[in-house]
Amino acid sequence: SGLVKTPRVVVRDDGKYDKDYRSRLYHIYNDREVKDDLNRRAEEKDALPDLVTNGYYLLGKDWVEAARAWQKAGQKTPPVMITVANRTETAARVKYAFDHKKIRIDELHAPAQTIHIDSRVLDDYEPEEESTPQQQEPEDSGDEDLPEGQPKKLSKKEEAERLRRVVDTVGRVGEPGERVQNVISVGMLSEGWDARTVTHIMGLRAFSSQLLCEQVVGRGLRRLSYDVNPENGLLDPEYVNIFGVPFTFLPHESHDGPPPPPPSPKTKVEPLVERADLEIRWPNVIRFERTFSPLLKLDLPKVKPLTLNAANTAMLAELAPIVEGKPDVTKISEIDLKELEKKFRMQRIIFQVAGEVFEQMKPTWTGPRDQLLGQLIRLIEAFLTSDRIRITPKAYDEDDGKRRILLTLN
Repeated sequence: SGLVKTPRVVVRDDGKYDKDYRSRLYHIYNDREVKDDLNRRAEEKDALPDLVTNGYYLLGKDWVEAARAWQKAGQKTPPVMITVANRTETAARVKYAFDHKKIRIDELHAPAQTIHIDSRVLDDYEPEEESTPQQQEPEDSGDEDLPEGQPKKLSKKEEAERLRRVVDTVGRVGEPGERVQNVISVGMLSEGWDARTVTHIMGLRAFSSQLLCEQVVGRGLRRLSYDVNPENGLLDPEYVNIFGVPFTFLPHESHDGPPPPPPSPKTKVEPLVERADLEIRWPNVIRFERTFSPLLKLDLPKVKPLTLNAANTAMLAELAPIVEGKPDVTKISEIDLKELEKKFRMQRIIFQVAGEVFEQMKPTWTGPRDQLLGQLIRLIEAFLTSDRIRITPKAYDEDDGKRRILLTLN
């Protein structure tokens, strides 16, 4: 192996290909649906395009295997996955997806170990350019009077510097970035960024030249170890797996005025003892409470069938190392999602889908929320196990494991 890691890119998968007969995971951003979706001003809660989610499942599954291998080998820091996004909104959506289990890879659901850095994030921490002298003066804000052991509250400037420090020390033992395992950026990883633990790269932006591809891939080429293998006198090979970066491909408010008028005569209203027998008593009604119990119904026969084409979802990707500017297809490595068959059982899928629908309906639901969730679980189970979902080809529909994976990814 050479003095740097060998990049591995997707050369083929078991889904449909793009117009140039390449895997759509090779240059994800170039897919028309992905490009249109990632270029809009979306909210962070907006779901990522299916192809992007599909790519993260494959890349994430391979990252999990690498993390386990590193831990077993006694490595003190985890491997790092980096995402290079096209705009701040896209980066925020990716961060939200990992932090809220929209990408259901438990090991990557670690907000404390996921860093999102871009100009918008730093702007949120930077102090305003024009500040009053009173704002600039107090360096001494009474933090010395804090109880012992209570951390000092950082200023916006200090918080921004802390975030930069974490990013700059990714993968370094004993440093703030030691435990970072997922970095999401928008062009914030400079040429001097020298993390050695990058093993996976996801490109979600346009790559109009090979130079840009090489700059992104270069963030992951620094080797972790330079120990020579005594058996052959060479360095053991290290790889960085890359999705979405077309390496080797050129696509290209008066008190003045008159006094106020006198008060109008008033009539005193009081009870008369001699008329006590005419008293009318009214109950002291504080409020009226009504319990709404809306009932959800799903008329399955009237539901339009949903057809899922297995060809649109990649369950396996093959990567080849780039040697002398070309992929070496004689050293193919595979990433597949077959293990997810055991992990994503139908009951888990039903509850996860019910949870997402529950969050969407909660703001407008007028009845008890527990009744909503219970009904959703029942209806979603009926739908997912009905003939309203059709999967092609038929072999995937008849294979329970593959059917569950397709339901999860779509």
